[in-house]
Amino acid sequence: MPLTAKRPIVERIAVEIFDRLKRLEAGRDDSIQLSEVIRPKRLGGWTPKHLQVVMTQENPERNDELSFVGNPPAVAYDQQYNIRCHVMPSELDPVPVEEWTNLMTSEVIRTITSYSLWHTMGGLAIDTQIRQIENIDTDGSFDGANVPLIVTYRVSETDPYTTR
Repeated sequence: MPLTAKRPIVERIAVEIFDRLKRLEAGRDDSIQLSEVIRPKRLGGWTPKHLQVVMTQENPERNDELSFVGNPPAVAYDQQYNIRCHVMPSELDPVPVEEWTNLMTSEVIRTITSYSLWHTMGGLAIDTQIRQIENIDTDGSFDGANVPLIVTYRVSETDPYTTR
């Protein structure tokens, strides 16, 4: 069986978010066209670029309040996905870095939430929350912001491939 033949719910949610973000890379939106949207590989293989989005995920946290007893139990998780928006304008660019960052984070949020029932991630999640935007300030190589998404989903304790 190929690695991608069957994906657990947490990965299917990641793919749903990634596919939504790719719309900005394709230039199908009316405000901004990203240079690229990536999910890093094990050895990296990417370099920060102007108008780049790098999507990563944190460790899932169990959500006992939304879990259900049963045989088998349904276990709920809160999964944080980080959507890091990188800006590296030319030194001659008259547009302030903060304006680029504000534009990118606004377009990321608008693109992710532009679907009816966007918070269910295509029926895979219970809820999705956009958390506080966090500024990225590096050593001068690039700036930007992180848009954290917390996606709450529920699966069978014995079957992480099936939503409950």
